[in-house]
Amino acid sequence: MSVSRPARCLLSTPSIPTVRPRIRCQNFHASSKLHARRRPRVASLKAGEMGLLTNQLPAKEIYKPYSEREKIAVERQYAPEQLEAIEAGEAAIDPEHLKSQGQMRTDLGSLPYLDDLSQNAMFVDSKIEKKGARDSSERMMTPDEYGEHLANYMTKTGSHIRAGQRRSWELEEYWTRDKKPCFHCGQPGHSELSCPNNAISKAEREDLISWWETKGRAQAMQKVDVLNPVYRRMERQVDEANTADAMRAYKGFTGWIGSKGPIIDDPSTSVGSATALAPKLPTKIDTDEIARIARGEVKKVDPRDPEGQWDKLREETGMSLNEILDLKTNSLVTNYVSNQTRLGKVKSLYVLTIAGDGKGRLGLGEAKGAENEETRHNSRMDAIRKMRPIPRYEDRTIYGQVDAKVAATEVTLMARPPGFGLRCQHLIFEMCRAAGIHDLAARVPRSRNKMNTVKAAYHALMNQRIPDEIARGRGIKLVDVRKVYYGGRV
Repeated sequence: MSVSRPARCLLSTPSIPTVRPRIRCQNFHASSKLHARRRPRVASLKAGEMGLLTNQLPAKEIYKPYSEREKIAVERQYAPEQLEAIEAGEAAIDPEHLKSQGQMRTDLGSLPYLDDLSQNAMFVDSKIEKKGARDSSERMMTPDEYGEHLANYMTKTGSHIRAGQRRSWELEEYWTRDKKPCFHCGQPGHSELSCPNNAISKAEREDLISWWETKGRAQAMQKVDVLNPVYRRMERQVDEANTADAMRAYKGFTGWIGSKGPIIDDPSTSVGSATALAPKLPTKIDTDEIARIARGEVKKVDPRDPEGQWDKLREETGMSLNEILDLKTNSLVTNYVSNQTRLGKVKSLYVLTIAGDGKGRLGLGEAKGAENEETRHNSRMDAIRKMRPIPRYEDRTIYGQVDAKVAATEVTLMARPPGFGLRCQHLIFEMCRAAGIHDLAARVPRSRNKMNTVKAAYHALMNQRIPDEIARGRGIKLVDVRKVYYGGRV
């Protein structure tokens, strides 16, 4: 305290209190305080109050275990080992899973009938696709082929029905095979004609069969009524046998034909029928030829390149034959030159070819020669070998405006918006289409030499100034505003 300070200053009280409430300092803006409690505008409601929940029974009450009465009924149908397997299976399945996943479907994809889908229904389900190799010459039958196949089918069906009738009257094979019970005594394993309790003798049975074969069905059935009325009931079994045999014959009917004849759905129904399966392995195998193939002495010849013209290019580029043949190639410039020598005029050919995959790669190839086909092939191979990636903006146009000059030819390429198209001369048009560029404008103000125009356009496409590279060189970050605001849909 200074001595010169008056005493009244010591006795006076300050007008501003020294102790102030602590208030958090904030900037001036309209947003709410961070420490303030956020109160919802609408009071929260529970799902039960909104009626979204339904009262459901527990899974254990829906899927109850077997009662004592039900266990007694099940024991009558299953063996003890089967009962143990059933109980183990039910214990392994959680009732909650059955409640959530084991429900009947009510959506649009549900079936209108009950089926566990364990078997294929012939008239309901789709046709099962054959496994294995298919016949390359498979096709629909012509009207003449279909008529011939239908006639053979009807003949085959008639033979099946006649065989079924004979089996029905003899009935020994039919009853033994299908274990049908006898109409007379009810015991399986024999027919009613051979039943020991049957009143018809063997001579009468043979006479009845001869009547059936010679005089027809009507007179035979009249004699049946006279001999024994039980034959009237046998007629139903005869009809069933005929229907079954007709269905067996129907399996051999088809509308498709291949290199080996009609393609039958079930090849096991007829011996020697045509199938869509691959042929069997040969019985005699040349082991020496297999050894030569393993050593690489024998090369597999592709029918698309039998002379092996693309083999060297495939080794150099690593591309497959399918990829090479799918490339877009076009000979843009062809110059014929005749050189005068002491032996006469020697003609030669110059070809300039482009190659591209339509996905941003483009190559320019040149070749000279005396033969037309050989020179064009060499030029095409050179273009494929020299393919390089072309920068594309949005996979449709170039970056900005690019200029290039070759000799007296100047080319200016300009980027354009979507849907603009290719508005340029035919040489640059073919180059853009091969490279996969769809929106571009070009100008050739000076000389329009074809060879120089193609080379200048190729140099312009290769020497684009990419904005990302410029940004990295300057050390700044580049963002495409169109992709930010339009979500890339430009």
